[in-house]
Amino acid sequence: MSSSASSSSHEPKPSPATCARPSEGSTESARNRSARSAGKSEALTSGKREASNVDWRVLFAAADSREVLTRLMHDDPLALRGRVAARLFQRSYLLDVDRALLRSFARTARAADGYRGNPPLETWLDERIDEALADLLTEDHEAARVGAPVDERQAAVFATLGRPLGLDPVALRSACVAFNRLAVGDRAAYCALAIRGHSLDELAHERGETATDTARAARRGLDALLGPAPAHEEPPKGGRT
Repeated sequence: MSSSASSSSHEPKPSPATCARPSEGSTESARNRSARSAGKSEALTSGKREASNVDWRVLFAAADSREVLTRLMHDDPLALRGRVAARLFQRSYLLDVDRALLRSFARTARAADGYRGNPPLETWLDERIDEALADLLTEDHEAARVGAPVDERQAAVFATLGRPLGLDPVALRSACVAFNRLAVGDRAAYCALAIRGHSLDELAHERGETATDTARAARRGLDALLGPAPAHEEPPKGGRT
């Protein structure tokens, strides 16, 4: 990622790594979730509507990628923040939203010169975001593998997320790497139950499976964060062995 992205005055303050629904900062009650459910699709696609109203030809007509990057980071004309948050929600990754946004800005700016309108802008932007997320997942995995120190910004993010789990920033980085390598179904189950506050029965119904299977999936997410349960622990009654 270019240094201009990381040092710009537009850089947001650290925010917690999260797989919460976009704009959802805390656990909701069942009543509030029901009231919001009708607008879920609209919330996840709001960035697409905003991006489609932007003349990308004007936005991308620049001397170089740095100029495009500056334009993207000024008021976020392509609504990438919402798109990044939606992508993290859909994939249930534990990644810092702001870090993912900055990398998405950079990926979009670098690729802007070659964009000619195909595929549609919304699809193209999602591809750049996916590249940005893949970058971060690879970097985090490598950093955890070699035991690289956690920088100040990441330490602030991991401290926020790790406090309830009793993990220090270095341990939490490794835990998030393990979590993000799980199957998306396991990640989604954990995020829905532990972060978004769904009930087990509600989530199992949405997933079309038994409550035991949903609980097992969420447990795999918890195990990835805290380490596996003791070998002698018995599985929930009624579950598969």
